[in-house]
Amino acid sequence: MDATESTYAMGPALARHVLPRRGDGSAPEPRKPPGPADLALVADLCLRARSRVAAVPRLDTFLRGVPDPFGAAVLYRALDSLVTSPGKAKAQRLLTRRWAADHGLPFAAGAVTAATALTLSYQHDPHPAPEDQHYHPFWTLHRGAVPLRHDLAHAPDEVRAAARTAIARHRTTPAARAIAAFLLPDDPTWTVELCAEIAAADPDAPGHDLALLVATVADRAQFETVVDRADPECLTSRSWALPTLVATLGPGAALPGLTRLLPTLTAPQRAKVLDVIAEFPSDDAFTLVLTAGTPPVQRKARDRFPLRAARLAPEPEPTPRPAHPEADPADLPSPLVNPPWETPKPQVKPLRVADRPHERWLPGEREEWAARPLPEEFADPGGLPDWPEAVAALHAGALARHQQLTLLLNAPEAVVAPVLATWRPDYPVRLADWAHRLAATHGHAASAFLRDAVKHVPRVAASALVPLADADTSKLLATQLLRRTPPLAEVTAYFTRHGAHALRPLLPALLGGPGPSRRAAEAALRLLAGPEHREPLLEMAAELGRADALRALLDAGPLDSLTPTTPPGWLNRAIPALPPVLVAGRALPEPAVRNLLHVLAAHPDARRAGLVPVKRVCEAGSLARFGSALLERWLAEGAEPASTWVLEAQSDLADDRATAELTALVARWPGEGDHQRATTGLAVLAGIGTEEALRGLDRIARTAKFPVLRADATRRIAEAARAVGLDAEQLADRLVPHGRPAAAVVRDQTKRLERAMVEGRTWSAAEFHGVLRANPLLRDLVDRLLWSTAGGTRFRVAEDGTAADLVDTPVPLPDDTRLHVVHPLGLGADLPAWAELLADHEVVQPFPQLGRPVVALTAAERATSTLTRFDGAQAAPGALLALVRRGWRREDLGGGRSEPWLTKPLHGSTELVLHLDRGVPFGSFAGLPRIRLGALDLVDQGSPGPEPLFGDQDPVRLSEELAHLAAAAPR
Repeated sequence: MDATESTYAMGPALARHVLPRRGDGSAPEPRKPPGPADLALVADLCLRARSRVAAVPRLDTFLRGVPDPFGAAVLYRALDSLVTSPGKAKAQRLLTRRWAADHGLPFAAGAVTAATALTLSYQHDPHPAPEDQHYHPFWTLHRGAVPLRHDLAHAPDEVRAAARTAIARHRTTPAARAIAAFLLPDDPTWTVELCAEIAAADPDAPGHDLALLVATVADRAQFETVVDRADPECLTSRSWALPTLVATLGPGAALPGLTRLLPTLTAPQRAKVLDVIAEFPSDDAFTLVLTAGTPPVQRKARDRFPLRAARLAPEPEPTPRPAHPEADPADLPSPLVNPPWETPKPQVKPLRVADRPHERWLPGEREEWAARPLPEEFADPGGLPDWPEAVAALHAGALARHQQLTLLLNAPEAVVAPVLATWRPDYPVRLADWAHRLAATHGHAASAFLRDAVKHVPRVAASALVPLADADTSKLLATQLLRRTPPLAEVTAYFTRHGAHALRPLLPALLGGPGPSRRAAEAALRLLAGPEHREPLLEMAAELGRADALRALLDAGPLDSLTPTTPPGWLNRAIPALPPVLVAGRALPEPAVRNLLHVLAAHPDARRAGLVPVKRVCEAGSLARFGSALLERWLAEGAEPASTWVLEAQSDLADDRATAELTALVARWPGEGDHQRATTGLAVLAGIGTEEALRGLDRIARTAKFPVLRADATRRIAEAARAVGLDAEQLADRLVPHGRPAAAVVRDQTKRLERAMVEGRTWSAAEFHGVLRANPLLRDLVDRLLWSTAGGTRFRVAEDGTAADLVDTPVPLPDDTRLHVVHPLGLGADLPAWAELLADHEVVQPFPQLGRPVVALTAAERATSTLTRFDGAQAAPGALLALVRRGWRREDLGGGRSEPWLTKPLHGSTELVLHLDRGVPFGSFAGLPRIRLGALDLVDQGSPGPEPLFGDQDPVRLSEELAHLAAAAPR
């Protein structure tokens, strides 16, 4: 066998994450001093941590500069447990490095270990952790330990010895002993003791974080001791865990334990572990990957070890396509036989363009932006020192986040301009509330600052940049057009406002060689494709001596800008097995198929233009089958993001069958961790735009398990409805299929009608007859319900299809009459008579309508904001969980616990609050006693005034919620 297939060489993507051990030959970690933004981040988060922990004199002593390890430990524990911030992980690393620089490496290592031996009470009071406290997999205290481990591995012997002494003082709990061994993994005594302690522990007790342990163990025996008794939850999310294990043990010693571990992991975790194993140079590792790995991991192993693959698992020949005679190239459209990207492009002399910053404001726009009020927390600079001192404190990292922005938004222009040029916050908090005011106040001086903010809040920052044109802004916003979800409206506003002036700095890239810069410039040019921009663009190009070159681009077709590409390996392998695309019963030859794939991979405008002549000659069904098979193969090969065009192209290829299959995939993807792909899938369904696609969007909007997916689908359905002059519910009525009803469709429409009754939705009589009763499925449902006109006339649908009242008198329904499904609360004394009438006619209602439980409030209850009718009632935890499924909310306290109340939003900021004697748990309910209910409050979370009254609320909505509560806790 080739020597390269028997030698292990860890790939650079893994090797850069390996944590060092003393004497392993690694080099010290290069570090650069923290900048002003880093210092400000640490200062801000430490102030927040201090404000949230109980009074601790030694903590205050430490903050005054006295090196107290306990005070430092409390601060670090509070920062880790009580502060939420996207910059917290970075702050933890910077903080321990600063301690090492200011007070010495032994102090910093001892403080982190001491923090691990602490816990915080509910009152955020620090005290020693329980003696059996393990290192929980969701803890993040190790973040500050990682840079210390780097330093300790290369520290002088006397520093390392002092650090060991400092750490040893705090090894009082299993968690502290685990972090101590992690910091000094080359200390054999501590690692051996830790493994013995784990081996002797109750196997059913909670285990340590396996990630921490695998980066600590020194041999195979130790690894196999901990692998079955530790929690692997975060094993693959700690980037250093697996690489450090393999670098320490070697692939041969690591493989048996990793193999035992695989069945206990989730599918995404298994894929990541097998991706590491795919680099192991052994038959056992290769066979394991082929047996348990995903297609991309299998492909990685085959590519790394081709000789081993040929010996152990030769790839089968691709299944040949069904035999069809090939189409004559003369019968095929130009994009498939003579594509423009194969025609050499003339070389253009490189061009340099000087920047010409420019501002263009709409009438009154700058004044309106400058007058926008600041958020209250940033409006008062009274707590700051004088401006020069405040700026110095900002750069020294001594200002909290709200003070930083208070300075930025209130200081005079002469003070702020240098700050805007050099300083950046770690995150621009509440940018939408002040970005436009900043742009109006400082103009181009704010451009660089706002450009930096685009990476955090793209739409807001791009919106504030619209009036400010310069070369860097044009390049940045053009690049944004290449994102999967670009801030399209804002970027379009920028380029259309400034026209040729905004495109000017992009001309060198536009006329240059292929690459991302040219694609971004072409995307910007497409925004200026209208005739009103043509002459200004040509005048600008003529000034630079490039009028002919730009005219050629403006006159070119959408496909002319495409360049030759090499298909990815998975696609080359797939082409022979893809179903044929047929032209009058004849299949496209392979060169034409490759050109078709090139068209499909183009940007949307070019793709659609290229497919127009293709669709004229190719059979639509064969194109849909081709697209579906291509999508299936892309997914099977791991769905590499670079080929997301395969999914996007379905919007131009899919028929109804392919659309239904895609709908099922989109609904499933978030559960598999593919949220971005699901978002793209929703955009594809919206782009398909057929009734089947809109039905799929509507079904996802109503039934998907994932709130973000439901919200996105709801937005897209609303956009589609507005495009045809309807609302989302009116569109949904028209999307109900007319064919043989499926049980799932009947259930969905039954739920919609029941919800319409509760929410008071109305239809015109024209819609009632022309949409609801015109659809056989809906007609069967609506004819079994009781209806009412807006004037209060109740009616049923008689056997002959006419409207009839309680005594069978016909009820006229002019087309503009508003109708709604009757809620029994509004029937009063007529309820028994209507129930009897429908029973006499043997009407079985599709959902409980007339037999529905109703709850009417007493006069005293209507005049209050607190109901006591449920006080003292008891409910099983499962019954309260049923309320959660109906939209009641519980607040997660962590550890499976929740706050002792449930809330239910009613409208705006008004909600119901049901008090409980304890929270509804998030874990198992087995063996738990019933929960006692307390008062039911009506509160307005957004108003400081008097609480709202029950009598002012929608009585139908209240009846529904109170009936659900009564069912959950029967007296």
